Amino acid sequence: MVSLYPNLPRPILRGPFDVPPRTSGERRPQSPPPPIIDHRAEVAKQNEKLAKFMETDLVEAAVEMGFEVDVIK
Repeated sequence: MVSLYPNLPRPILRGPFDVPPRTSGERRPQSPPPPIIDHRAEVAKQNEKLAKFMETDLVEAAVEMGFEVDVIK
């Protein structure tokens, strides 16, 4: 691009960095850590919802139509 437009004014770069590095005196305020989600609890909730759904009349009707339980799940 520079070779296409050699007469454009260019900014003077102070160094190899676009943004000056932070000094050790500047501290960013600590943000709270992200919440830790227990995957086992999430899986247990999903399994509980699935078990409740599998007891509904909708599933019973699908089984009577000939669908397998594994397919319904």
